[in-house]
Amino acid sequence: MELSYFAIAILTCMNIAVTSFLFRLDTLNTFQKYAQTLIVWFIPFLGALMLWLLNRSDSVNTKGKEFGGGPRDSSGSDAEA
Repeated sequence: MELSYFAIAILTCMNIAVTSFLFRLDTLNTFQKYAQTLIVWFIPFLGALMLWLLNRSDSVNTKGKEFGGGPRDSSGSDAEA
């Protein structure tokens, strides 16, 4: 019986963590956040795992980074030369 309480506690913590993760994403609109949260709570383990794997690439912080970022400037020559 204690093992089932432990499993429920772990599952609840995981669902809360994924729900928090979803609501912090800027790439989802409000409807998507609520719809994905419903999936997390109605399909407990698999829903949380699926949606975390699906959205984890959107959570990468790209602020302050420029597109490209190679050693050359826009003209194609070395920037340091």
